[in-house]
Amino acid sequence: MGERCRICDGEAAFVFSRNEGDGYIAEAKVKPAGYAREYYRCASCGLLFHTGFDDLGESQYALLPQDGGVESHGDGIGNMTNRAVRELATASRLIRLFNMDPGRMRLLVFGCGLGLSLNMFLKNGIDAYGTDLALSFGRRMPFPPELFDPGLAPEMLRRFITPEALAGQRFDVITMTEVFEHFTQPMEVMPMVAGLLREQGILYGTTGMADRVAGDLKEWWYLKCRTHVTFLTRKSFAAMCGRLGVSGLIFPNSTQFVGAAKMSDEQGTFVIQRP
Repeated sequence: MGERCRICDGEAAFVFSRNEGDGYIAEAKVKPAGYAREYYRCASCGLLFHTGFDDLGESQYALLPQDGGVESHGDGIGNMTNRAVRELATASRLIRLFNMDPGRMRLLVFGCGLGLSLNMFLKNGIDAYGTDLALSFGRRMPFPPELFDPGLAPEMLRRFITPEALAGQRFDVITMTEVFEHFTQPMEVMPMVAGLLREQGILYGTTGMADRVAGDLKEWWYLKCRTHVTFLTRKSFAAMCGRLGVSGLIFPNSTQFVGAAKMSDEQGTFVIQRP
């Protein structure tokens, strides 16, 4: 039995399942014994996604692992630092590429977590804001002192915008580093986020690209994160841009964009621009 694609609404067929023996499966904590997470792939655009969170109510969600912790593919402070360095480097390249004035732009870190990249943007004089701040912010910020300025913490809190307060806000740049893959229903979230862009504004992000996996897709390391749900391909990205009414590009992995930060060959940098 198939599912409908979460981007193009095409037919998505079951391709494989993964259980706790294959890695950390968060929803197994509230599912029947022997539960396996089912993955589907769209025949039209190639989007890969799982349905493990579809029927969880609020009380079940509350039982799942939440903010913080070390995820099964080795996510930790080192990786968070790497993502923030990558985010700042990519922003610098794209701001120049799209001929923007850093001193006159407004930037949103969508999914800022513990806030390292938000802190780094503020240190560099960018008028930056953040949303989806981690609950442990202020209690757990063990970042290298040369990157994170704790004196900016009050300003970061002042610039934190709740999702409910985003309506009516406008930004020249929105960052979405390692965020898209967490969306269970991307076409419910992406129109809202793209709508926050000013005319000619850009949104950029990095995420795992399912069509870049050379080996066994079931064993792809990107599937092992407990809350990764949706995995783009180049075709599904193009389909999403078409539905959003925006132009889009996927850049090859290159030090030209990520600087000294690390990024696997199975991840990609995507950019959308509002007309």
